[in-house]
Amino acid sequence: MAVLQKIRNKGVLLVSIIALALFLFVIGDFLRGGEVLFTQSRQKAGEIAGKNVSIQDYQKFLTQIQFFYEESGQGNQARAEQINDMAWNTFVQQQIIGNECRELGLAVSDEEVAEFLRSGQHQFLQIRDFINPQTGTYDYAYVQQAINASQQLRDYYIFAQEQIRNELLAYKYQSLLQQSFLANPVEAQQAFNDRVNESDIVLVSIPFTTVDDKDVKVEDSDLKAKYEELKPRMLQPVETRELKYIDVAIVASDEDREAAQKDMDENQQKLAAAADSKAIATLVHNASSLLSYSDVLKKKDAFPAFIQARLEGDSTALQVGQTTPVVFDAANNLYYTLRLLEKTTQADSVLFRGITITGKDEKDVAQKADSVVNALKAGTAFAEMAKKYNQPSDSVWISTSQFQQGQLSADDTKLINTLYAMSKGEVKKMKFSTGATVVYELMDKRSDVTKYKLAAIVKDLKYSTETSTKEFNKLNTFLAANNTLAKIEANAAQNGYVVQTAEIYSGNRSINNLEKTNEIVRWLFDDAKKGEVAQQVFRCGSSDQGHLMVVALSDITEPGYIPFDKVKEQLTTMVTNDKKGEKILSDVKGITTLAAAKAVKGAQVDSISHVSFANAAYIPSAPMGEPMVSALAAKTAKGAFGKAVKGNNAVYMLQVTDKRTTAEQFDAAAAATQVARQNTGMALNSAFGDLSRKANVKDLRYKFF
Repeated sequence: MAVLQKIRNKGVLLVSIIALALFLFVIGDFLRGGEVLFTQSRQKAGEIAGKNVSIQDYQKFLTQIQFFYEESGQGNQARAEQINDMAWNTFVQQQIIGNECRELGLAVSDEEVAEFLRSGQHQFLQIRDFINPQTGTYDYAYVQQAINASQQLRDYYIFAQEQIRNELLAYKYQSLLQQSFLANPVEAQQAFNDRVNESDIVLVSIPFTTVDDKDVKVEDSDLKAKYEELKPRMLQPVETRELKYIDVAIVASDEDREAAQKDMDENQQKLAAAADSKAIATLVHNASSLLSYSDVLKKKDAFPAFIQARLEGDSTALQVGQTTPVVFDAANNLYYTLRLLEKTTQADSVLFRGITITGKDEKDVAQKADSVVNALKAGTAFAEMAKKYNQPSDSVWISTSQFQQGQLSADDTKLINTLYAMSKGEVKKMKFSTGATVVYELMDKRSDVTKYKLAAIVKDLKYSTETSTKEFNKLNTFLAANNTLAKIEANAAQNGYVVQTAEIYSGNRSINNLEKTNEIVRWLFDDAKKGEVAQQVFRCGSSDQGHLMVVALSDITEPGYIPFDKVKEQLTTMVTNDKKGEKILSDVKGITTLAAAKAVKGAQVDSISHVSFANAAYIPSAPMGEPMVSALAAKTAKGAFGKAVKGNNAVYMLQVTDKRTTAEQFDAAAAATQVARQNTGMALNSAFGDLSRKANVKDLRYKFF
């Protein structure tokens, strides 16, 4: 009883202690959970349909896409930013379509994927490491060996399977959607008629620009009415940020030019004196030429336009053995010197096949290779000999365009030069630096073309570190004295700078189409407040074309309808043109002949053939397409005058000089299919846009790239 009494006496204290312990326990979990959430938010590359996309998951996807571009030979055709954007768009589309397909019960079987893996008929399987070098084609058995020997290829192979599955899933989704769009016979017939019925016309255009701006009056009420009319098109699903910026392109100074000219003069003398191809290749490499040297003959189109112009034509064309003086190409901002080593006529493509010889040692391989060569020369069938070595006898065409771009290995160069030098039916053995020995048969040659072997030292005119520092300090001094947006706009011009405006959303990682502006984008979306000026000069642009930027966040537009004030200037242009069009229509309403139409002040006359209702008529004097002209021509009889109609940029009148129907025959089924396909295409674009908005996609890659 005494114990119970003590507990009662201390009850309040015990309850307080327990409550405190529970509180500490809960708050500890809360803080740990908050730490986890904070960490997750820092690793968030985006959001799709309410689900976070971690940077780790997206980076894995992007890495494989980059690997595909490199391995398929397309890596030099797109910038890293472009590949990143293509990867993100693909990633988002797959997530959105995948969600829809799960709800619809659409799926892709393993066997459907396996069929593509066996055949290789998919772009993601057409990479260098999946091509059997002996046959030049995709080989499933060869691929299995390759992925077993390389973890990187194994990971890519798994990725390729998933891409095939996703594309098949998207195809099934599109097919399902396509079946929802049918064309009735009347619609199909009308679409056919719109396409095959054509008119030849003489068109008179009275451009809106013939009316002076002061002759039309635009009220705010007009602009607001236009805004309401176009409001459905004003919906902006993402937040955008308007920035004001100064962009300074760093250009080479006179001192930089003198140094570059001296360097190129020295390279030109060395190029002219080089004794052989090996010395030339070494010189071009050491000079860091933008155009690498390959010791193979190439067609004219392998070279840049400024070099092509020196290969053929008048007396300025390069002669074999000639080395040009150093030339500065201002249009491309580069210096170059050329040496033409050879010019000849050679086959554009050759057909060949090969047998890889194996043996117990190098001597055994050499003896077997000689034996195979002698047997083939004696008349043994190639297929029979290949079968003896357990190899296919498939032949491969190779064309000049396949190898004339980019750098070639010594083995590639040796093989190409050997094959193109061989005669039809000739057999030769070749030993490569890898140790492999192959016996080749040249089966055919086609399409003789002119080819060149040319060495070029091509170098950009670059600015020096001193020049860059000078420009940076100058702009930094300006920023220090003008640290507000108002001061920048007031004083930029007198300091030789131009203030520009841009509107971007978080998915834009490029400002003014410049590289390496991601630091600016991060500042704009993560740190900047409206009206704030970044108190630093940003360096951006490529390594060869550097830029300096001063940036201010001038406005923020939240998701939703774009505010009236943001589009007022565009609306003013639209309404002004509308009123000008109405004025011109009023002025020409009494005109009923072509001669009178041509006499209107500012009239432009075009003769246009093959105008159909199905396509917007192309106006050469504009130049642009104009649907209203197509409609007017379609409803106007042959020989008749079509009275004035208002188009997008002008008022039009026309005379129909001829009408005819093309020879195409009506096929009801084909016409219906074509109409349904067109409708499906428009629906797919609309559907994916709607699904993207519904998914509320957020692109936060700017935080990482």
